[in-house]
Amino acid sequence: MILVTGATGNTGGEVLARLVELGAAVRALARNPEKAEVLAATGVDVVLGDMTDPVAMATALVGVERLFLMSPPHPEQLEMEGAVISAAEEADVSLIVKLSVLGAGPDSALELGRVHAAIEDRLARSGIPNTVLRPGSFMQNFFSYAPTIQADDTFFAAAGDGATAMVDSRDIAAVAAAVLSEKTHVGDVLAITGPEAVTYHEAADALSAATGRTIRYVDVPPEAAGEGMLAAGIPDWLVEDLLTIYSLQREGHLAEVAPTVKEVARVEPRTFAEFARDFAPVFSA
Repeated sequence: MILVTGATGNTGGEVLARLVELGAAVRALARNPEKAEVLAATGVDVVLGDMTDPVAMATALVGVERLFLMSPPHPEQLEMEGAVISAAEEADVSLIVKLSVLGAGPDSALELGRVHAAIEDRLARSGIPNTVLRPGSFMQNFFSYAPTIQADDTFFAAAGDGATAMVDSRDIAAVAAAVLSEKTHVGDVLAITGPEAVTYHEAADALSAATGRTIRYVDVPPEAAGEGMLAAGIPDWLVEDLLTIYSLQREGHLAEVAPTVKEVARVEPRTFAEFARDFAPVFSA
């Protein structure tokens, strides 16, 4: 049995779907009752509960041998994932595949990178065999630009002309599912990117071709981008990280391509143009 945390999100949901396709016995941990009902209606075994609830975690881990560990960015992410690791120790889980971030480390420029490094350290100290996945920027992050693209064929960001090797979350899921189902790459830290580095201007061209409209990318000053994110309700600490990511993009530090998707999942990683075609309705008015 494989337990998938974060199963109602983009990436966790894709991991769950991929494992089901492979015929694996899976269970999903869900915190939201409505989303849990939707998952259960598909025939997936679902446990409703929070990562930090020891009773819920003990229930979720009954009979579980392998675990996919992820949680959304959160001020208590270390405590949340640490609680799952502790529960996995008690349950004698034999493999944990953890979703981290590219460049995670104690000296990372990102708060998220430092938090994930602390979680990775906690996982290493648990003694549970594990594989760490470090994806770069997700193509699905472009969903946040959908409202302005729908409204006036424009999206705004502070990425300049820097190219980024964005990865489709479906390809991250393919890597995670391969490691979980085959128990390969145990002990490895795997960087995951798309097959090419793309600028936001090139992304706008791909979205234009996919939707049949002329979509523009407008580069905005970082200060203005930060104000916009704060006005949208994004917390201060996350805004700081997002602005740092934009800075890394502008300076060309996120353009390196890793072969992990093809080598581990044995599939061709999706290009941004493929992503744009697949999700064109999301960006259509």
